[in-house]
Amino acid sequence: MGEWREGAKALPEITIQEVRLVARTFKTRTTYTDGVTPKMIGQLSDAGISNLIRFWKISEVTGKWPTQEKSVLVRLLQKEKGGYRPINMYRTSFRLHAKIRGRLVRKWAREQQEEGWNNGEGRWTGDAIWRAQVRNSIQERGCEEEDEMWAAAELNWDLKQAFDSIPWWGLAQAAQQMKYPVTVLALSMESYAWKRHLEIEGALSEEIWPTRGIAAGSPCAPWELSCLLLPMLKMHKREHSLVTMSIHVDDISIAMAGRNKEEVVKKLTKAGRAVIDEMDRFGMEIDKGSKALLMVTHDDMEGQIRAVLGVHAGEKERVVKRLGIDHWIEKVKQGATKGGQRDWGCLPERDGLSQRKTE
Repeated sequence: MGEWREGAKALPEITIQEVRLVARTFKTRTTYTDGVTPKMIGQLSDAGISNLIRFWKISEVTGKWPTQEKSVLVRLLQKEKGGYRPINMYRTSFRLHAKIRGRLVRKWAREQQEEGWNNGEGRWTGDAIWRAQVRNSIQERGCEEEDEMWAAAELNWDLKQAFDSIPWWGLAQAAQQMKYPVTVLALSMESYAWKRHLEIEGALSEEIWPTRGIAAGSPCAPWELSCLLLPMLKMHKREHSLVTMSIHVDDISIAMAGRNKEEVVKKLTKAGRAVIDEMDRFGMEIDKGSKALLMVTHDDMEGQIRAVLGVHAGEKERVVKRLGIDHWIEKVKQGATKGGQRDWGCLPERDGLSQRKTE
């Protein structure tokens, strides 16, 4: 079972009714590779579903699936801007079991209360932006009243091919630390090592055997990525308490505001360097292309940040469209406002700023 699985708790028994209910949640025309849809399984007799539950229980106890089930078809779908997006298509029994046990993972996710984690239930993708804007607004207003300088900077990063580059050892390590449902993770991780065939426009590749990464198409993949990144978020809060970090799936934002430009740059770059080092430890990479963005309130801060972070500093922008919301890092003129004052960079729609939720 492996050392990281030691202490794994027995999972609650799956019931016949539970199988039928979850099977009904799949679309009628859902994709499948083995001639059986999840809805068909839900229409089996009680005896048939009971035998399937026994089969699943053996797999959960041993951490292994039968050889006949160990295959994944990876369909490559063409992107509008070029390239291909891989979609992993599992056999139906695995998909149904993963969705049933996914309830345990969602329960785990509800228990995670980290402020900067935007993937939790009841969270919205723009929560981190609103928190940062309110915090910055209060700080700058205080500086204005005391006639002091105010400075702020923000890094917006994207993990390059995050799901494909996750190391299995790192995920197992994080699962222990975060008390992630280990038995569910063990079956997911075993499936990531199964042989795969790539399918593109009707052509099928030879067998491919992965050595790292989690599969887009696996029901628990988003939560597994969160499990890997949450320890970093916790460490950040302990060691860089004045620097705000937020994570949404594979997007990372790091922001700092204060009354001293040099202090803002020093603390922001130190926190950013820690993130880069942690991703290097996992063999993961922060995208250095157009998805890496830098926002600063003073132009000379850009060179100071770039001197420490290099290409990771990204492209300088005055306005960033992050998670579907256009926002500024400083106050900007927005036309007539109450009392003739300037609007803050990211306020509700009635103040003239467009909001768009991420689709």
